[in-house]
Order: sequence, then structure tokens, then C-alpha cells
Amino acid sequence: MKKQILTAVAIFSVMFGSTFAADLENIEVVNNGNLVTNTTSDLTLPSWEVSGDLKVLKDYTVSFAYKDTDDSKKVLINLMYSLEKNKSYTIIWVDWAETNMDFSIWDEIKGEYKNEKKPASWLAIEKINLLDGKTMEIYYNQELKAEEFVYKILSEIPTKSKTGDGKNTLSIALSAPLEELTPYIILANSLLDAAGKEVKLKETFYEFETKTNLENVFEKPVETETATWTGQEAKEDEGNLEKVAMNSAKTPETWATTWILVIITLFLAGAVVLTQKKA
Repeated sequence: MKKQILTAVAIFSVMFGSTFAADLENIEVVNNGNLVTNTTSDLTLPSWEVSGDLKVLKDYTVSFAYKDTDDSKKVLINLMYSLEKNKSYTIIWVDWAETNMDFSIWDEIKGEYKNEKKPASWLAIEKINLLDGKTMEIYYNQELKAEEFVYKILSEIPTKSKTGDGKNTLSIALSAPLEELTPYIILANSLLDAAGKEVKLKETFYEFETKTNLENVFEKPVETETATWTGQEAKEDEGNLEKVAMNSAKTPETWATTWILVIITLFLAGAVVLTQKKA
């Protein structure tokens, strides 16, 4: 199983012909926006931003996958975690890593997604059909001979920074929050050491899972209060229209529009006064 998963990383980076050396150890989730991991002693990190091929991915965990009994070109998949809107995903068939497909979900999850970049392989995904956030149909261009299917559905969590301590500790700051009780993967092919030399890693997928009660380090959205105007308030403000318009005329960015509003307001105010005098 380990070898199968390692095969899948061919979709992300070229690994062949490289000498493996260092490894990552002890991934610690500090809070929902920060990770800390250690490298083995054969990799000394710089004491500044660490360059290299490293990504943090959310694993949506395929609970089961099987070939459709009525269509040998179709595989049915069920996920443990629901896909989300406004995110991009990669689907990998671990046994056939070159048959991966990237797709993005925007306003609507359900629907058909065609493979715009088919790999140079006799076996390729033609399209997928999302029945809902957890149920997916995968359509291939050839009949499938396999009977067992191991998939990974992954979405990248953007990183803000990757910082070394001059020794063996790597701190990773994220631009989007991690979720509680959710599996993730650090995908790391290589890192540059303190001397600027590229060092390949022994593994590529480093799995970890978050726990409960993660400290939130992201700012919560500010709730803006929307005033509710009553009929009585509107009547009270009618008498202040002239004052409001005159004050708004002090805003220099909208001179022409503001002064038109001032003129109209003054005209209406004058009309009201004349009407009251006639009455």
C-alpha cells in the first residue's frame, strides 16, 4: 500500500533518478493555522524561508470505490468528507497515478466536470459527475480490467510561509484554517538546505490528523449591523435632509453627484415650506 501511494506523486513532481536522503518527523498541529515538523539530522534547514516542493493537502478520504456493474468504464466513489464550493481538487487513482484529474467547484457542487487535460496514457478519465458533495461517478475512456480501486481526493491548503530555525525544525504557516478531526497530508518531494542544496526526502506523503479544540488564529469576520428604519424614524429624518445633504457635499470624491443631490434637496425643502405657508 505504501508503494502504491508513493507512485501517485508522479502527478506532482518528477522524482526518478534522485537520491533520497532526509525525512520529516513528528508533525505537530500548533493551532488551526500553524504546523511544526522536524527533519532528520541529515538535513539542516536555513534560519529563514525554506524553499522546496512542499504542500499541505486536505484528504477527503474515499470510504469506498467500485466499478459499475452495468458500465465497465465507470467507477462509483463515496467520500467521508463533503466537497466544498470555491475550491480546486485533484483526484488520483493510486494504482494508475497518470490517470489523475484536476477540477474546480464554484457556485454549484452537483454537475458534470470534463477532463480538460487528459494525460498521455491509453487509460484516462474523460469526466466526473458529482451527484452530491460525497458521491461521485468517474468515467474512463477505456473499459476497466481492475476490480479494486484506491483513490485519493485532495485539495491544497495554501501556505503563507515555510520557515527553518537553522537546525532541524520547520514551521509552516497556512493561509486558510485547518478543520478539527480531519485528515491532512504534507506532500514534500524536496527541500533546500542551509547551503542552498536540494535534498530529496525518503517519503512523499506525510499523513497527520487534527484533534478537537483547535485554537483559532484567523480573524473572525466582522458582523456589520444593519439599521432597521421605521416609518416614524423616516418622518423625523425628512426635516434633516437639507442638513445631511450639505454635510455630504464636503466629500471631495463625488463633487458633481453630491451637489446635484444638494440642489434637489434644497428645492424639495423649499417646496415643503411654501406648501405649509399656503395651508
